[in-house]
Amino acid sequence: MVRYCPDTTVLLRLQDANALPAIASLADCEFVLTDTVWDEATRKPGVGGTAKAILAGISHVVRHDFMPNEPETTIFAQLRDHYPLSKYHDGELSVIALAALHRDLVPVVFDRFGHVAACDELRRPVLTGHWFFSDLHHHHGLSAAVLDNCLTLLHAKSYPTPTWHAQPPAPPRA
Repeated sequence: MVRYCPDTTVLLRLQDANALPAIASLADCEFVLTDTVWDEATRKPGVGGTAKAILAGISHVVRHDFMPNEPETTIFAQLRDHYPLSKYHDGELSVIALAALHRDLVPVVFDRFGHVAACDELRRPVLTGHWFFSDLHHHHGLSAAVLDNCLTLLHAKSYPTPTWHAQPPAPPRA
């Protein structure tokens, strides 16, 4: 079973695409949400209560609470001291901290600064938004309609469109 550890922006994009209920039907994967990500995603004005109800009702969504004096809490504090909060968010840093101790978790970080920090800190692949939604579609049963809706939303929210997705391939040279 693949265990994803998404940052808050992942859940917010799923909310914006009205796709949170769709994750309930996904097979062979689990979403591990840090308490920081959970709180940030379920407090969004207008949809936070609904998100909390949906996430709490999905059996393969697991919440991980950071406890005082635990290794991930120490790493999280060190990351907060190292990375300025003006460019890095607590949700991203909590994902990095948890994934640093649990190599079976696949970290998912959307924002560029956070993604680069995650790659630097973890020294292993970290999924981006497009990669994550594509992975859910190809390996876990996310419908093509939900995938397209999520990708359309990513493009509308100014996330970079992959070059291969934006233009048809150039014809081969003669």
